Amino acid sequence: MEAYILDFVNFMLRWLHVIAAIAWIGESIYFVMLDNSLKPPQAENCKKKGVFGEMWAVHGGGFYHNQKYATSPGTLPADLHWSFWKSYTTWLSGFALFVILYMVNPGFYLVNTNSSWQWAAELSGWQANVAAVLFLVFGWVVYNELCKRISPNMERDGILSIAVGVLLVIVAYVSTQLFAGRAAFLLTGAVMATAMSANVFFWIIPGQRRMVDAMKAGEEPNPIDGKRLYRGSGMVGHVAAHICRRRYPPVLCTDARGQNPAFLPSGRWCADPADVLGGRAHGRVPGGNGSGKRRAQYDDA
Repeated sequence: MEAYILDFVNFMLRWLHVIAAIAWIGESIYFVMLDNSLKPPQAENCKKKGVFGEMWAVHGGGFYHNQKYATSPGTLPADLHWSFWKSYTTWLSGFALFVILYMVNPGFYLVNTNSSWQWAAELSGWQANVAAVLFLVFGWVVYNELCKRISPNMERDGILSIAVGVLLVIVAYVSTQLFAGRAAFLLTGAVMATAMSANVFFWIIPGQRRMVDAMKAGEEPNPIDGKRLYRGSGMVGHVAAHICRRRYPPVLCTDARGQNPAFLPSGRWCADPADVLGGRAHGRVPGGNGSGKRRAQYDDA
């Protein structure tokens, strides 16, 4: 009976994780597409209201008119939509799955008995569990420190990208030494996913709340909050377009069930950073032409 209950919980958590991730990634892709498709407003009243750009679209038998304000609108509705529960639900359900599928039997699923690091090969089950949790925490802490120290004001994003790339290579290598097979691949993706969700919690939502609070107080929102949230670099890290492009690699990494040749023991640590680079190079979002130019978007789905 206990096995059936565990299977049912596993099944429900997996579906919750997948659906939440689809909603989170899909919404992010949509907003990046929207930003890439904005055109200057034509109506004079829109220009006077501070509308930065707009997009007309047709979908599902209806027409939609999206507008983005350069600074802040004159008023805010009471039912302002916030985007954070999708991120939190994705991470929480994913971590719960990791606990059920890996941490319940760490001696079999986590410990890498073939590691060239003798101390790692001799880890006990509870030590492997602690190492996995610390691996996620340290990954976020190091990444966050890189962002704050290298490009706090979004002035050295190129150098930051190189540093993050090096960090991911180190994460991939260390994970394959510390953890067994699928767990190593999964935890590499989980480090990226944890950084993304942590940024939502520690940087994105607080910044958005400061902007909303400033408007309610009749003050002008600090432009740096909007700039950081949109550009996704410096102190806020993986947000907006940067997060969107880097969400593809965690999808492959965290779905580590062993049927992919990328999970083979020989050289598998190289597959992780290669996948990340592939995600950055090919993770283009519909609506953008890759050159930074705006273009019209027609959706006939």
